[in-house]
Amino acid sequence: MSNRINFINPFGSSSYDEIILKTLGHYAASDTILHVTHLENCPSDIDFFFSKHMIEQSLYEAVIVSQEQG
Repeated sequence: MSNRINFINPFGSSSYDEIILKTLGHYAASDTILHVTHLENCPSDIDFFFSKHMIEQSLYEAVIVSQEQG
């Protein structure tokens, strides 16, 4: 059985998904399936306190969904 890792990009944009996958892919074991997803409906700028809270809530929900999907 292979391991599955879902790296959740905390920005509300897919802009960094590919570079994250390329960077982390070199460190994953050969039997590891690496997924990179990003948060939906979140600001892509986390420099503000309000944005940070929106991202934290969305990240928590994304972790639950990822866990349910295995």
